[in-house]
Amino acid sequence: MSLTLVGVYPTGQATPASATSQRMIFEYKSDPLYPYEEGVVRIHIEDVQLKNWSLHWGLETEAGFKIALPQDRLELNRADRFYLTCQLTYSGSLRRHEIHSVLTGKPERVSENHPGLSPRQQETCRPEVLIVPAEGLSITRNYPSPSFLARLFGANKPVRTLDPDATPPNVVFLMIDTLRPDRTSPYGHPFILTPHMDMLASLGVLFTESYGASSSTRPSIGSMFTGLQPRAHGAVRHSTQDAALFLGVPLLPEAFQKNGYYTCGISSNSQITSAFGFGRGFDVYECPVWESQVTPKGIEHLRSLNEPFFLYLHYMGPHQPYAPPAPWLGLYHGQTGFSNDLALSDADKAERQQKEEAYFEEITAEDRRIGQVLRELAWQGVLDRTVIWLLSDHGEEFWEHGWNGHGAHLFDEAVRTVSILFYPARLPRGTRIPVPVTHADLFPTLAALLNWPPLEECHGCNLLPALGGEGGTEWIQRPIFLHHGGGTNPGPHESDKAGVVFLDKKLVWWEQKNTWELYNRTADPREQTNVIDTDPETVSHLKSLLTHHLQDCARLAGLYQEFTSDPGLLRLPPADLENLKNYGYIGGEPAPAEERKIAP
Repeated sequence: MSLTLVGVYPTGQATPASATSQRMIFEYKSDPLYPYEEGVVRIHIEDVQLKNWSLHWGLETEAGFKIALPQDRLELNRADRFYLTCQLTYSGSLRRHEIHSVLTGKPERVSENHPGLSPRQQETCRPEVLIVPAEGLSITRNYPSPSFLARLFGANKPVRTLDPDATPPNVVFLMIDTLRPDRTSPYGHPFILTPHMDMLASLGVLFTESYGASSSTRPSIGSMFTGLQPRAHGAVRHSTQDAALFLGVPLLPEAFQKNGYYTCGISSNSQITSAFGFGRGFDVYECPVWESQVTPKGIEHLRSLNEPFFLYLHYMGPHQPYAPPAPWLGLYHGQTGFSNDLALSDADKAERQQKEEAYFEEITAEDRRIGQVLRELAWQGVLDRTVIWLLSDHGEEFWEHGWNGHGAHLFDEAVRTVSILFYPARLPRGTRIPVPVTHADLFPTLAALLNWPPLEECHGCNLLPALGGEGGTEWIQRPIFLHHGGGTNPGPHESDKAGVVFLDKKLVWWEQKNTWELYNRTADPREQTNVIDTDPETVSHLKSLLTHHLQDCARLAGLYQEFTSDPGLLRLPPADLENLKNYGYIGGEPAPAEERKIAP
């Protein structure tokens, strides 16, 4: 049986369980479903797992008759049209004392009651859509139409595939800037609300050991788009000089174009503007746009893009300065810092708590935005044949090593990333892959999935064999290379750095200072103690791996850079310069926070 992804959509308003309870109850209902005339309908409701949410499924007939369903897989032998329904209840807690108990394992005396969520906050915490795999049924398809304004400028109704098997799948990248995996529920956070990320993970593949190519945006996205490490593709740092993609490097969007895809990119980060080479291969590329406009613009383009399409959406919410939109403001007040054993002053601890709360709120806001994209894909009926890759470019430091932000170090909190691959039609559902992966793997993996020729030059790996359990120890013993292009000064944060992760060891080279660090991440998971002088055999082996890698990067850079000229700071348009100021990449007075990020 072919797999159908059913979208189940919100109905009505949130219903509090009681006047004082934080429990929220939501109702959902699908479009009409039509069982095939022959065979059995199987609805895999057990696949949909949302952390801290309870799901109670049901069926509703055309006549309005309702049937409650068990919580495991449903099989039906019927030929009538029906609707899939769900009652979704928030079963977690947003109360400070209960969160403290979860994090520390110790009960806390209740000194004050949390005021609870406002009706507006309840609605903004509500998942935009529930996605349910099913077999043996068809679904009413909705045919999108561009808005009146878009039609006024020439947009037409998109061409939709009548025979999905005859057309390659669509591809959507959902890239959330500065998102630490351990600050999301699929990667184990106990209370943060990211239900759409949960849903993608429960129906897709989650890579538990995902690393960014760098601790800053431009090098990392460059590796996503090229399959190469930063010193090979040219976008080596987030400063504006000498940091564009080499023109000779083939890009993933160009490959999509060559293979008949319509390509569209929307980004709120000027680090990947066209001035640095990131617009190549896109039929439509808008960068920068306001953060609140990424999803509306993406949805508008979805309503006019012909299949197959490649859509790249880049969100900046969790990036400093943390300024969560109004509906999420205060959502996590008093809920961070309980396990804070860092040697910080009281003032620094207070600042850390305030920033973490705002960071959490930004993440929940971004989860809502990607939920809106998922809802649109489901409503249009194209989700069945769309590959979705949810990603982050790097993490964020919260004083674990005396620094708040990113783009300075190669510690795990700065380079570990989110990577969830969703394509239930061909890939396993609800699978966690504990092998090291990196941004350079995206291009070769998609090339294999879409049956393109392999890349001639590539630092990444095709991950499809790992999904099938092939390769064994070869994957576990794979070295992962890291890069930070800080600049040319030997200061504590400015020095260029290169690193390699191999098994439980991490070696880091500070280039301008010419100093080395080695961390044993089994004995020292927080990377606090440099053991460079205690294990000369490991140091020698990792230095050899890193040296050969850097030599190969230099070879490829020499091959590609002859086609390239430096774009330079002065060539950036005013909007790009303002965007870089707003997020602290270059000097100057940024715009007020309320102008940088406006509510969706």
